[in-house]
Amino acid sequence: MRRGWRAPGVARCAHAGPPPPARRPLYAGGRGSGRRGRSPGGRELAERLTGCGAGEGQKTKTDRGRSKGASDVVVRGARAEDYPAVRELILSVWEDPDDELGIWDYTTANDPDLRPEHTRLVVTARRPVATATLLPRRVRTPRGWVPGAELTLVGCHPEHRGRGYGRAVVRDAFRFMASRGMAVAVFHGEPDFYLRLGCAPVFASVRTELEVVALGGELMGAGRPALAEAGEDDAPVLASLYADRVAVYPGSVARAPEAWVWRVRNRQFHSLFVLEDRRGYSFVSFGREGDGLLVREAAAVDERAARGLLGGLAREARRRGRSSVVLAVPFDNLLARLAFLLGAEKRLRPARTGFAAVTRWEPLLPAGYEVREGSPPEFGADGEVELRFEGRPLLRCRRSALTQLVMGYRSIDDLSLLGKCRPCPLPERERSMLRGDFPVGFPHYSEAPYLFWL
Repeated sequence: MRRGWRAPGVARCAHAGPPPPARRPLYAGGRGSGRRGRSPGGRELAERLTGCGAGEGQKTKTDRGRSKGASDVVVRGARAEDYPAVRELILSVWEDPDDELGIWDYTTANDPDLRPEHTRLVVTARRPVATATLLPRRVRTPRGWVPGAELTLVGCHPEHRGRGYGRAVVRDAFRFMASRGMAVAVFHGEPDFYLRLGCAPVFASVRTELEVVALGGELMGAGRPALAEAGEDDAPVLASLYADRVAVYPGSVARAPEAWVWRVRNRQFHSLFVLEDRRGYSFVSFGREGDGLLVREAAAVDERAARGLLGGLAREARRRGRSSVVLAVPFDNLLARLAFLLGAEKRLRPARTGFAAVTRWEPLLPAGYEVREGSPPEFGADGEVELRFEGRPLLRCRRSALTQLVMGYRSIDDLSLLGKCRPCPLPERERSMLRGDFPVGFPHYSEAPYLFWL
C-alpha cells in the first residue's frame, strides 16, 4: 500500500525485527514517508470530504483556514487523463523515481484488474493534492476468500498537508470499496495515522534467526539442491507453491500465475530464488536486517525441500558475507520449524504497522451473525459497533476490536481481558459460543516482489 505517506497498500509491515524501512507510505498501507502537519479545520474538512458517498464528483467547501472564494475541493476516482498529474503528485511525495513512482508505473502498466477509479483523489483547483490506490485482490479471511484490496501509495502533496486531505482520501477509498463489494483492505502503514481511522493492527512481526555458523556440513555441504534465480517461466510453479504454503493465513492476498506478479524490479537489493527441482522458493532482501539475509517469503513442498532450501539460503548468506539467515515467515512454516530445530532464535512482536480495514462485515461473519453500526456506516472512524447473533445483541466494541476478532488476531478472551468489549466479563454461554465461531489464528500478509525497490 513504503509507500509523504507510504501507502497503506502496499501501506509496510509490522516486523518482529527493526522497524520497516522508511520507504513505506507514512500514511499507509503501501509505500511512502511523508510528514503530516496539523492546522485548524483539518479534522472538520476530513469529515466533510468523506461524507459524500463514494466521492464521485462530490464537492465540499475547503477548511476554515482557507481564504474566502478559494476553490472547492473534490473527492473522486481518477480518470485516465489524470495519470500524468498523479505521477507528478507521487513524485512530489516520494522523491525516488524508482520506488513509489515505480510501483505506480508498474501496476498501471501490468495489472489487468487496476482501473483508473481504483486510484482515489482529492482535487483542488483542478489539481490532485492527495491520493490513495487500491489494488483489487481476493483476501483470505478465517471464513475463506473474499473480494478485497491492497491499499498503497497513500500520500499528500507537501504544500497541502495539515488540512485533512490524507484522512479524506483514505476514508473515500474505504467507502468506494464498500460500494464495489470489496470487504477488507490489507496494508502496512503509520500507526498514528491509521489507528484514528478505525483500522486494526492484525499482522504480528515474526523473526526466526539462524546463525550460519550453527549449520553443519549435512545441510551446507556439496550435493545439496542448488538455488537459481527464478525466471518468468517459473511463475506458475511459484503461484502454486504460494497458494499451497504461503497464502494460507488470514490476510493473505491471492496471486495470479503471471510473470508480472513475480517480477523483481531491483535485483541489486532483492532476489527470487527457486530450487533447481522447483520444489521450493524464497524471496530475499539484502541489507534490510543488519548482518542477516532477510527471507521475506518462502515455501517448500516437504521436509526434504525445506532442508534443501534452507541450506541454499545459508550458502547464499555465507557467499554474501552475512552471518545469519533471518526468516520473516510464520513459525509453522517448514523453514522456520527446521531453523528452530537447528538452534534458531524466535522473536514475536505484537502487530503495530500491519493493518486490516473491514468495509463490509457480512462476508467475514459466520451464519447467524450480523453487525449493527451507524447508518450509513462511518468509514474511517473507530466508532462503536454491535455484534448480534440471530437478532440478539452479544457485545459492543470499537470497530478496530471487532476487526481483530473476525480476522483471527485476537480471541474473545483477549478482548475481554483487555476490557475492549461490553459487557465485561461476558456471560460464559456467549463467550463459549464466540470462542468456537471466532477462533484465534495467525494473520499474515506477504507483499509481492514487484512492490519492493530498496
